[in-house]
Amino acid sequence: MKGVLIVKNSANADVRNLMKRERIAYWEVALVLGIHEVTFTRWMRTELDVDKKFKILRAINTIIFKAMAVRQNKAITEEKPTELFLSALREMLSTRKAKLLDTSSEMLPEEGIGWKDDNYA
Repeated sequence: MKGVLIVKNSANADVRNLMKRERIAYWEVALVLGIHEVTFTRWMRTELDVDKKFKILRAINTIIFKAMAVRQNKAITEEKPTELFLSALREMLSTRKAKLLDTSSEMLPEEGIGWKDDNYA
């Protein structure tokens, strides 16, 4: 297009870059802030004051941490670490690489490791 000048808005580039890197949409931030997406878009047009920028960054962090928690919970569900641990323990017990000790004594042998639990004494 001849004669058309396109100027990219560089206001709040740090916030924009963070959102782009983390793949966070404007509507997601607006939802956390409790405002309409159009309002958030308007805020982003000009450089934000410190208070507003802090609220936005806090909202972005909330989104990032929630996404991390979802990924972590999914990994735990898929990997089933307790089942893996119990399977490895059963294997060690069956091959006599480990043994169960009476926990009624407070002393463990020097080479012993373990834990005492009120539910499994």
